[in-house]
Amino acid sequence: MAAVRKAVGGDTDALQGILTALHSRLLAYVAKHLPDQVRNLVDPSDIVQDACFEACRLIANFKPTGRDSMFRWLVTIARHRMVDLLRIQQARQSGKSGDHSPGDSVTTALAELAVYRRTPSRSAASHEFLAAVEMAILRLPPAHREAVTLRHIDGLSNAETALKMNRTPDAVYWICSRALESIRMDLQSASFYI
Repeated sequence: MAAVRKAVGGDTDALQGILTALHSRLLAYVAKHLPDQVRNLVDPSDIVQDACFEACRLIANFKPTGRDSMFRWLVTIARHRMVDLLRIQQARQSGKSGDHSPGDSVTTALAELAVYRRTPSRSAASHEFLAAVEMAILRLPPAHREAVTLRHIDGLSNAETALKMNRTPDAVYWICSRALESIRMDLQSASFYI
């Protein structure tokens, strides 16, 4: 319980230790409960990585309520992620979702960032916003960062990105979906409502 209090207080080593200790248990939970509709598109370890990323982002708001509360919180985050992916997959299968459905406003911001990298704007507000987008990208897990950069900043197609990353186009779609959602949440928490 002391390590949890330290983690909530901002001790990154304490948080890393907790996440490492709970990793196998969380992975087993996700592997057992991952919906079949997304199982062939997303690896359970991707869900665990997303849950740990979210835990790092939200740890200051975590309220310990008992001995196993951190694990229960991580399971809740992972369950929410699995439900989100299932909804996206169902919308995609029914034809109600375009290529950028998880974050059209975020993809617009990424397109602006790509232009900004080539021809910097003189606007201070634009610079501040695009700097926040850059920081949100840097906070992504490496595979998410690579997919978003290749797909939305370098302008590669989904198939080209998949080839460069040695993944399937569906896997790239899912990685980008999760990355765009993470960027949106990051920008919202920094008061850039997107």
